[in-house]
Amino acid sequence: VRQKITPSHEDAPRDVGMAALGEELQTENFKLKQRIFELEVEELALQTENIDFKQLVASLERVAEGEREREEEMEKERDLEREEHAEKILLLEQKVCELEQERERRKEGGVLVSVGGNV
Repeated sequence: VRQKITPSHEDAPRDVGMAALGEELQTENFKLKQRIFELEVEELALQTENIDFKQLVASLERVAEGEREREEEMEKERDLEREEHAEKILLLEQKVCELEQERERRKEGGVLVSVGGNV
């Protein structure tokens, strides 16, 4: 025996309320999905910024390393120049001593010669 179920007039307000609630839930669901999407977009943007920041830091580190290397190279060059100057000064001092000794010998020998070689 089959019985056909027909909605009664008493059920109508409840059905309208359920339909309205269903629509409200769908709207809320849509809003939540939209917010999730927005958050995912923000997350991607932050990840991109993070990658950009990491690349910037790496680039700055390379520049700093290059600067350190250049400074070290320049310091080595300055050290080499100092050594060369010190050697030149030492040679000049030796030459001056030799010339003074030569002058002393000539003076003792009775011949006075100026350092420049002119009498």
